[in-house]
Amino acid sequence: MYPLEVEEVIARLEGINEVVVYRSIHPVMGKVVKSVFIADVSIQQQVTDMPKTLNDKVNRKLL
Repeated sequence: MYPLEVEEVIARLEGINEVVVYRSIHPVMGKVVKSVFIADVSIQQQVTDMPKTLNDKVNRKLL
């Protein structure tokens, strides 16, 4: 997977205004991609409202 491919997918999401995806080196996982994006307020609201577990991770079962 290339950063440009990930960027194209994120850019198609509703509410995403700008996105950049770039390669980075993780000390354990090696090569990874990271993204930075600007979204509408409605999207940012959804991110802050994600259900969390007791150890502050996203509870995927409740999504």
